[in-house]
Amino acid sequence: MNSRNARPTVVVFTLIALQACAATVERPISGEPEVIRCADVAMTSKSQQCEVLATGSRGLVIVGTILASAATYENGSVLIDDNGIIAAVGCDVSKHELAESASVLECPGGIVSPGFINPHDHILFTHQWPSPPATERAEHRHQWRLGLAGRNKVAYEAATLDEQVAWGELRQILSGTTSMAGMGGFPGLVRNLDSESLNGLVDQAPAFTTVFPLGDPAGRMLTTGCDYPALVDASAYESAHSFQAHVAEGVDASANNEISCVTGQQAGGIDVTDKPTAFVHFVGASAADALF
Repeated sequence: MNSRNARPTVVVFTLIALQACAATVERPISGEPEVIRCADVAMTSKSQQCEVLATGSRGLVIVGTILASAATYENGSVLIDDNGIIAAVGCDVSKHELAESASVLECPGGIVSPGFINPHDHILFTHQWPSPPATERAEHRHQWRLGLAGRNKVAYEAATLDEQVAWGELRQILSGTTSMAGMGGFPGLVRNLDSESLNGLVDQAPAFTTVFPLGDPAGRMLTTGCDYPALVDASAYESAHSFQAHVAEGVDASANNEISCVTGQQAGGIDVTDKPTAFVHFVGASAADALF
């Protein structure tokens, strides 16, 4: 929870209190965060909305049900410093040196979490209504994208107005998202992790995201070999912090063939796995493919 990218998000749900000194611990099922029930105290705020209890000169304490990386603190608190960095989390953060001068925000019924990260989206297309349920199955994405192999082409178009993109990001914010790799963005809302000008981060290169790492938007499909129009741009890849691409979006042999062409396992391909890498969809992969 100490991530420099974490931005706290508050959503109001059930009843909580201001501070606690003692705690009881509920041991979780293996692999799940433990639940720490901080000692109950009288609730100051009488509403189910967040209320400012004290206005300080620096820092902010938020009281609520705190979702930390290894535990959930019921009736807990989180201290955020002037730079927006989480400084302390627990049942009682009042002993931290910054707490004395911090403002206090109490959220009865509130759940407090670091901002969620949406690792993949298409923000330029989120303004559209969902397509009707499909009545046919496509074996490869190019079939529904372009109407190939006798399949129906799905209708879609990119946003043409800044307002459409902004509304897409506002929808993300309302669900608790504060960072996103969405191949587009609007200034001043979420951190756009794949945009150097919109990611809001210091000294960190953006992620390199691409829908067509093989340069095949025109629909080239191969069951063997890597003779695609254009493999990943090597210089753009080298300068990126991380890499994310649509790969093997389909269930046929041509979808599976894409994997070996981006992992360096086939002649003429390129290996993009020597830095943090995420393959989107990847449904054409076998168990063996996932071990690259």
